[in-house]
Amino acid sequence: QNAYLASRIDGQEEEKNTWKAEISKSCTKSGALVADNTQLRDEIDRLEEEVATCQHDLVSYRQELEYIKREDVLDDAGRQRPVLIQSNDS
Repeated sequence: QNAYLASRIDGQEEEKNTWKAEISKSCTKSGALVADNTQLRDEIDRLEEEVATCQHDLVSYRQELEYIKREDVLDDAGRQRPVLIQSNDS
């Protein structure tokens, strides 16, 4: 019976070492995934800032275009609207 118990202990030690190796691999892979996730999050934040800047610029450009159209008396197609001249000599 001692031989049986000794072989079970040896088998458990081998299984324990196998699990330790698997845990070590998982830790390494987890660390790499965390680093990748951090890099992707940073890239997402940068791109979100860039989108917000572009949206702000777009609104600003549209406002500026509307101002220019009003000042230059332009229609929506960019053509100059006719100016009506009224006279008092009728």
